[in-house]
Amino acid sequence: MYTLRSTRKLIRVASSIVAISAMFLSGLLTISYAQAGTTGTLSGVAVDAATHAPLVGAQVTVSGPSALESTTTDKNGHFTFASLPPDTYTVRLAATGYSQSDLHDVDVVADNQIDVTLSASSTTGSQ
Repeated sequence: MYTLRSTRKLIRVASSIVAISAMFLSGLLTISYAQAGTTGTLSGVAVDAATHAPLVGAQVTVSGPSALESTTTDKNGHFTFASLPPDTYTVRLAATGYSQSDLHDVDVVADNQIDVTLSASSTTGSQ
């Protein structure tokens, strides 16, 4: 038969096991969270505002508190910025013969891809 003393000792042991289990599980959750993605992707296409033709070789720049990066559009006007830190960015499009175009307040979120369309107007008439 259990005595009051042995019951108290059993309760202390059980409490310790519960506390250790909670700390262990908390550590596992922290490790899982830390391994989750910490960057997002911004991609899109740059086009002529009037004709919607792709702008080939245009410079696209993202700027924000966490990053400043530039790339050039491909033969289809596409561009991609992989691995951007989550933040709010301004995306700037610059192409020869076109007015500069800015897209403000673009939110990049971890583990997500944001797709945008950038358009610019010709400064030399129809292209």
